[in-house]
Amino acid sequence: MYIIDKAVQKANDKKVKSFSSYGSIAIESDRDLYNAFHKMKYKIDGTYENGQWKITTTYYDVYNLKQMFTGDNKLGWAAANLTNLMESWGTLNEYTSYVTVTDTKKAWK
Repeated sequence: MYIIDKAVQKANDKKVKSFSSYGSIAIESDRDLYNAFHKMKYKIDGTYENGQWKITTTYYDVYNLKQMFTGDNKLGWAAANLTNLMESWGTLNEYTSYVTVTDTKKAWK
């Protein structure tokens, strides 16, 4: 993913042994990832070991659908609007979803 590559490149340029990066990103697509994490925050931690970066990235998003969804994605529209109705009835509360991914990338020499 672009945000991980950018963080690794910055760490490689500085020749550091560890890094952390925080931020947010909006995914602009009508596919599954868009429906799960449209506007998400992330935290990237990298540690230099044996010529490569060990990277842990956590993505998270708060599900709080107070507005009706009006996008072109019919499945996203139905899911978001049903969730909105369930929140208004009190049968569902907002929640935060977390996904953690571990990976390795080539480091500077």
